[in-house]
Amino acid sequence: MTPDDLTCVQRSWAALRDRRLSLIAELTVSFESILASPIDAASRAEWLCSAVEELVELLPAPSKLAESARAVGERWPDPLVAPSYDIDGRAWMAAASRCGPVWSETVEAAWRQKMIREAAYFRSQHRRPCYGKELEDWLAAEKEVDESQRYPSG
Repeated sequence: MTPDDLTCVQRSWAALRDRRLSLIAELTVSFESILASPIDAASRAEWLCSAVEELVELLPAPSKLAESARAVGERWPDPLVAPSYDIDGRAWMAAASRCGPVWSETVEAAWRQKMIREAAYFRSQHRRPCYGKELEDWLAAEKEVDESQRYPSG
């Protein structure tokens, strides 16, 4: 993730944060149309917005991001199924593009890099303490995020 990507994500989040209610409404509609989940779509949308809000500002500080990401994950409301880029990432990108006043291909590409960075981190944490597979983690995360973005949601 380049410094420009980081700035782009943070600026677009600042604009989206001002439209939080619309964003949550869009996410809720997306989740209602694609999910069979024990948690309701509105709760999932609220959790996702809160998670993004908490984690976006920490992107420049990976050690703080890691600690906060674990805490955010522990607040995930469904104990049987983890959040996924296929569902949550796709819904986020679709809702953000509809609500974001400055959304563009550049902004979307920056969010993609953010998602890949987080996915690669989570992959490395599952394997701990085995190091030296950063490229493998990055490529697998890139594939996961790109496949989740292939089909539009809601």
